[in-house]
Amino acid sequence: MAAQAWYSPSPERPELQEEVRLSRNAKEREKYDKQADLYAAINTLQCLEQAYVRDCVTPEEYTSNCSKLLTQIKLAFKLVQDDSDVQSDSFQNIESFMERFKLDAKSALERIKDGRPITILDDKGNRKAMNAIAEIVSLFITVMDKLRLKFYANDELQGEVRELLETMSRLSLLPNSYSGREKIATWLRKMEEMPASAELTEDEARQLLFDLEQSHNEFSRILKEHSGFFPTICEKECGCGGLECWRVSVNREFGGFSYFGRSVCYAIVIMPVSSEHFWLGWGTTLLRESEIEVSSFAVPFINEPIYYNLTEEILVRLELENVDLGLVGRDAVSAVQRASSKACKTEILRSSRKAVDENLHANFLPSFCPSHGRKIGRFLGCFQDGRNRFLNDTHVVLKTENTPKNCVSYCRLGGYVYAGVQYGTECWCGTHLSNNPVPLESSRCDMTCSGDPTSTCGGFYTIAVYETGTNGIPFSDDIFDSRNEESSTRVAFMLLFNGRNYRQAFRLLKNIYSPRHFYYLHIDERAELMFNALKVLNGTRNIFVVPEGRRRSSIWGGASLLTVVLEGFQVICEVFPEFDFVLNLSESDFPIRKLSDLEDYLSVNRGKNFLRSHGSQPHEFFNKQGLSYVFLECERRMWNIGKDRYIAGITYDGGSDWFVLSSPFVKYVASEGRVLGEEELFTGLRQFFAYKLLPVEVFLHTLLANSALCATRVNAHLRAINWQRRKSCGCKSKKIVDWCGCSPSIYRQRDFERISYFSAKNVFFGRKFDPTVDLMIINMVERDILENSLDASSDETNMLTYWENVYDANIDESKNSNLLLWKILARLSCGALGTSFDKLLSVHNYYFKDFWMGYLLRMNVGGEESKEIEALASLATVVEDFTFTDRTFADFRTRHQMCSFENFIVSTVQNFILGLECSRASSND
Repeated sequence: MAAQAWYSPSPERPELQEEVRLSRNAKEREKYDKQADLYAAINTLQCLEQAYVRDCVTPEEYTSNCSKLLTQIKLAFKLVQDDSDVQSDSFQNIESFMERFKLDAKSALERIKDGRPITILDDKGNRKAMNAIAEIVSLFITVMDKLRLKFYANDELQGEVRELLETMSRLSLLPNSYSGREKIATWLRKMEEMPASAELTEDEARQLLFDLEQSHNEFSRILKEHSGFFPTICEKECGCGGLECWRVSVNREFGGFSYFGRSVCYAIVIMPVSSEHFWLGWGTTLLRESEIEVSSFAVPFINEPIYYNLTEEILVRLELENVDLGLVGRDAVSAVQRASSKACKTEILRSSRKAVDENLHANFLPSFCPSHGRKIGRFLGCFQDGRNRFLNDTHVVLKTENTPKNCVSYCRLGGYVYAGVQYGTECWCGTHLSNNPVPLESSRCDMTCSGDPTSTCGGFYTIAVYETGTNGIPFSDDIFDSRNEESSTRVAFMLLFNGRNYRQAFRLLKNIYSPRHFYYLHIDERAELMFNALKVLNGTRNIFVVPEGRRRSSIWGGASLLTVVLEGFQVICEVFPEFDFVLNLSESDFPIRKLSDLEDYLSVNRGKNFLRSHGSQPHEFFNKQGLSYVFLECERRMWNIGKDRYIAGITYDGGSDWFVLSSPFVKYVASEGRVLGEEELFTGLRQFFAYKLLPVEVFLHTLLANSALCATRVNAHLRAINWQRRKSCGCKSKKIVDWCGCSPSIYRQRDFERISYFSAKNVFFGRKFDPTVDLMIINMVERDILENSLDASSDETNMLTYWENVYDANIDESKNSNLLLWKILARLSCGALGTSFDKLLSVHNYYFKDFWMGYLLRMNVGGEESKEIEALASLATVVEDFTFTDRTFADFRTRHQMCSFENFIVSTVQNFILGLECSRASSND
């Protein structure tokens, strides 16, 4: 029987029936075998690298196999080189071998060049391993703090849990017996199966917290066992077992807050300062009492801030002057590296020095809100507790800091009336006591406090309760009365405008204008086009436009926005002192109730202040606001430059930055009506919030809550804000602030029924409206709710169109990336009319029925030949999808309209609506 053929030769190609020999002799066959061995080993190493990245192998398995393969590859390559008997067969290095045989294994090549597994690289010099350890400890604390503050949503926890597991996989010193890795992996798999909006139950959250605490404790024990690799924590009285160890005073962070100072032992590993380890020679440097400077790397076992020593040498390198030497925060160093100007860098370092030395703001401020006889720290007794908590508003576990004094301070900060300590480490806060209190003997609350062995902090289900000295944050009830008699209320509208959307700004002003009221307009310093369009209103008796030179750049989250508001209060009190209320709006707001309805409502609520609270746990809100951090505004950016502490003695509150404030409180803020002592409260808070993110969302709330007018607060802001936090929250503003935040969504036509519902509520404005996204909803509100008729000069088609300026030759730089396109379109328009192009004056985005239709170009035509310059407006629209080829601009169709510049923006001020009153010429294709 013939042997089976392993190939199928073609009868037309008999030469293919010949046997193909890979080698001519045994020596040549051995050479190819050695090359095949090297090829296979490199390919196997590539697969191992990919498996490690995907967490398919343990660090121990990876390290062992990678080391073995590297040895085999080194030996195999030497054998291949020895067998290369001719120059053409020789390989200078592994890379040339891979290139010759077209082997794509970049990860393997990088590993071969390094000559060791990546896990060993992580441990090289302990530096990367220390960073991984610090990151793991930080993630443990972050997730545990979130759980203690009742952050149970899956999308708020899963990211940190995944990052914690991934960081652990990079740390080779963790043994296989470490159970924390499997516990965290189990929880991560469970979270991945849950929807993003789902939340853990109370029992699940408690179990997760327990598992994390156990894993964290086991992790710390493993680190102590590796004392040769990682410095052990200081022993009692800073005995460090031979290591240099100093005691320094830092702000201890607990529960997301850091307003208690304590001494902390650091284990110090002396390391050389070099650019490889530290930027510009910055070392984590601590000083002895003798002020001997030592460059060192401090590794705290708890989440302490790390400081850097600012020396004269560093100032010289940075070319900075007039900055005090000493410790600065780690975040300040990061900010200095990213800042551009010397002035900004200097201010960052100055502010950080003040923050480290606790000289940035006051330590204590008085509160003038009546406490109704409550005393700070007054003991109310020991009570029985249970699953239905005696104080159930919020709580925090203070493993090393719990004392009655600290717990009272923690609860008072959030505006709670009562504070209770329990089980040695637990601090509970509440506004009301249990309906059925069961008093106990004081001896039943005898468990030692975690922060003071001489004090007692409750017991097992027994709670020692104290007064915080505040009566809480009082809220007044508003009156909703739809009476018809004429109202005498006078409102000062504070209009804070930004962007280029001046047509919508005029439309807003038209719908809220009345000769009785006052209008204060601040246009952002960067919005020159908006300012040029609105400044002509300054001559009107009841309109004040902040002039050039006094305008500010109010970036998102910036401290400058608070300055803008406070300066506005001063002007309103001086120019329009007869006002009853101040109400702030932006160009994205629009009325959804008639102005007369607002006047009637405010007339029966005189003297009340409408400020919307955050609606969540106070401490949770403060964490999200970043109140425990120092922010500095410079270079039109908010820089996070380190940790901060809270001011004692007052209650903090916050919420929305949209307000309706009464005349007495506005004048109180504007320095009128403050009595002796209250000046200290205002000045102290002003200094504190000068270094905070989004200060308008907290400053006015906190000032009112601690003033004698605290009982006038109504928990409302009289507007419907279109919040869709799942969609509109994120970190989109990272370019201007070292933080994350939220922004409301745009109202659309589908929301009209929801907007109409507010006609029976104490809601008078909506936010956000954007005519470039949905003009129809604005038309519907104005026509059907406000019942405003269209101008006589406007037809229905005009109300369906909208245009917004994107370029103005008098304002914008010539570096605009679209400028070349616009000029080419302008030249095409001139060519179609047989005239010459002279200069592009402006460009608008043109919308029709909420669809972008093209660019509306305004240009000068004519010139030296015709000796006459005319204005031409041309609409360039895209007629079909196109790609950028040589005939790109042939795909545009231009429609031409001849008119003068005056007609192009005719009646802007008189009608408050920008109209194009040019007769339409025939279209030219």
